[in-house]
Amino acid sequence: MILHQLKRSLLLALFPLFLFSCNSNEPDVAGKKSSQTEVAEQRAAVSMALETRKLNADALRIEEILPMLRMWASSDEFAAFWLEYGAEPVPAIDFQKAVVVGIFLGSKPNLGYAVAIDGVSVVGDELLVAYRNILPDPKMDYPAMIVYPYELIVVESTAKQAFFRAVD
Repeated sequence: MILHQLKRSLLLALFPLFLFSCNSNEPDVAGKKSSQTEVAEQRAAVSMALETRKLNADALRIEEILPMLRMWASSDEFAAFWLEYGAEPVPAIDFQKAVVVGIFLGSKPNLGYAVAIDGVSVVGDELLVAYRNILPDPKMDYPAMIVYPYELIVVESTAKQAFFRAVD
């Protein structure tokens, strides 16, 4: 467990650097950095890992939701989604301070499939979501049943755009 938390902390610290690192085709001249490198360093310098909390989605008809990676930054957008796939009441979320992030994988043939959000960081007004698609272990037998892996979280952030990155 401690090793998992350490790996997660390291991932959160290095994720923005990895995502925004630039491989400039122009070499640095006389010690001067390229503008792409400067932008990457500025973004990484203001990166910050965010706390998240799972959102109870028991009221949703998960089986009807098509595969998607999505962020909701307004109560109107989220309420429309919730009411299309679920029932009232829509969870109370202060969209002045938070956004909702959802990853839905659609139907899968057995319990070996899952999705996990490993970390969320913010750079400027962009949210960076690192997630894992968990595949069945080929050495295990799973009951044949349709499952709908998903992860739905609330993130304390005022980001206006989200970028999703699958990690191993």
